[in-house]
Amino acid sequence: WIPFLCMDIITKRYGPKAATKMNVFALLINLVFVGVFALVAALQIEIGENYLQGDVFSAFNSVFSCTWFVLLASSIAFLASGIIHNFLNWTIRKLFKRNPKGKMAYFTSSYVATFVGQFADNLLFAVIVFMLFAPIYWGYSLTIIQCLGAALIGAVLELIIEAIFSPIGYRIFQKWQVENVGEDYIKYLNNKKLKVNGQ
Repeated sequence: WIPFLCMDIITKRYGPKAATKMNVFALLINLVFVGVFALVAALQIEIGENYLQGDVFSAFNSVFSCTWFVLLASSIAFLASGIIHNFLNWTIRKLFKRNPKGKMAYFTSSYVATFVGQFADNLLFAVIVFMLFAPIYWGYSLTIIQCLGAALIGAVLELIIEAIFSPIGYRIFQKWQVENVGEDYIKYLNNKKLKVNGQ
């Protein structure tokens, strides 16, 4: 829910393209750290008998090493759900023509976009891991009904958590508006739109 809360704030202040750029950046940073952890987990270091017996890295390995298809599924699900969330959030907010920056617009667009985005995230991850790769590598699979159920339960739980903490996001959004945080970027976007429209 934390990435979705951050995406809410960024989408509402800077638009869905900016939030999606942040998603891509976050994904790349995540992949760098996963690579570092995988490299450390792959190192074979012998420890003296006076310190520990056996492989001291087995615990580290179990936590930080990764299965490539889980990482692949997670990355695809994160990116796709972020795009869905950001553009749906922006679209719903624009439906509130009288006050698109108001409280009702903020919370309605946040909750709907979070639920749909989280559902997509959970479903994509479950289908890729447990229907495509688990039968090959783990010898079992889930049905589409199980994947849908897990995605729905996860989306509901994540929406509840989002609802609890979204007032914090709304306060941050309001503060950014009052303090003109990122005003230069917003002017840049507006100038870009004017150039595209030939004005």
